[in-house]
Amino acid sequence: MNRGVRVKVTPPRLLRSFALKKKFQGLSGIYHYNLGLFESFPLFILFFILLLITAILKDSTFLYSLSSALMLYLLITFFLIKSQVKRVRVRRIMKETVFENEMTFVTYKVSNPTNFKLSNIHFVDIFAATEDGVVTFEIERINANTIYQKDIEIKVNTGMGFKETGPLMTYISDPLNLFRFDIEYQQLEMMNVLPKVNELPISDEVNDTHSNLGGKYNIQVRGESSNFIGTKEYVPGEPIKKVNWKLSLKQHKLILNEYEKDTNAKVLIILDLDKIKHFGKGAHSTWEYLKDICLSVANMHNHSGNLVSVISQNFFIHYQTGRSHLELLEKTIATQGLSDKKEYAYPLSHVIERDTNVFYLSTFVQALRSIEDYEILRRTSSFNKVRLFLIDPYKYYNKPEHKEFFVLLSSLKKITDEKLLPYLKKNQSNNFKYNIIRINNENCYIEDLRTDDL
Repeated sequence: MNRGVRVKVTPPRLLRSFALKKKFQGLSGIYHYNLGLFESFPLFILFFILLLITAILKDSTFLYSLSSALMLYLLITFFLIKSQVKRVRVRRIMKETVFENEMTFVTYKVSNPTNFKLSNIHFVDIFAATEDGVVTFEIERINANTIYQKDIEIKVNTGMGFKETGPLMTYISDPLNLFRFDIEYQQLEMMNVLPKVNELPISDEVNDTHSNLGGKYNIQVRGESSNFIGTKEYVPGEPIKKVNWKLSLKQHKLILNEYEKDTNAKVLIILDLDKIKHFGKGAHSTWEYLKDICLSVANMHNHSGNLVSVISQNFFIHYQTGRSHLELLEKTIATQGLSDKKEYAYPLSHVIERDTNVFYLSTFVQALRSIEDYEILRRTSSFNKVRLFLIDPYKYYNKPEHKEFFVLLSSLKKITDEKLLPYLKKNQSNNFKYNIIRINNENCYIEDLRTDDL
């Protein structure tokens, strides 16, 4: 956490009363409209000027003394309150880890150790975890030598992953509202937003040619058996605990022991985060929906005792099962953004093993860029079961507020309909199926998974 305080005294309002807009420093895009012609400070200065002019015209010693006293009071008030405001502290208290779309409280503790009452305090806290991007609230006054606590309820609704919070800006006025003091607290913190895994209408039916028994499991106990069946060369991402060190030293490369499976099937999820194929922003984006689907599939098969592996452009998690493995998947996938590269962490032909159930998650656009992957998957469907889940972003972003997406998607949809859809229809089989996913326009949830035409 990076903590620091910077106090800035706003110039007297009379000097900026003719400025219709003033951009807050540190708050890009947030404007303050100030027409302060009738506020306390301008009125105070106006009264002082009139008093001084009257004193000069009438050559009155009393009026000279009164105007000097007023100016002296103004100067003393300014420097005294400025020194006091520096001692004011604001502390933000929040959960470090929350779940998507969760309502959570953020607590602000304002400490006023001075002998002066603080008035008209306005807070603006940059908060990337909320759609508004800021948390704002006001406190009318805080008495001297007190601590004030304010609880603000927010909804975490900008998607999963790490979300930055801060800096916190505070605007404080003196009791007479003559000056405004801007304080910036560099309380930069991160909130880790974990995915909320939802069940989707996806069948957990799997294939395994090695299974001799019916049902989801070969045996009742889940995990790996102790029956040794051979060795293989190490692939990055596989667990080190299975390394055969003696054999590795002889062959000068890492060799793993292999054991019989206790699970019914192996499930490989391919999560396509190619930047060119995705649209949207934050929680309402195609890649957020794909990550939700990925975790739903992983959760379902993990509970069924199947080995689950996930590969994307930036990571590869090898086959494992169990609660700790699911937690690893959730934490890894939640923090993933889009990738500038098309290639995956490892070539698909290297990670797709025989008798694997493959789930390929992508969007229903950029046909020419996708068909190469589909061809690799189709060729493996002779000994694997392959299912494609493709999000159709066209209908969701066919709205006035998404003009920039709609223009591009219109041209991409034409190519997709001409190239991709005929290819999928032609090559669909029992082991190579595709599903088109449409998104509900009102609630922004996955509406259905169907194999019918667009």
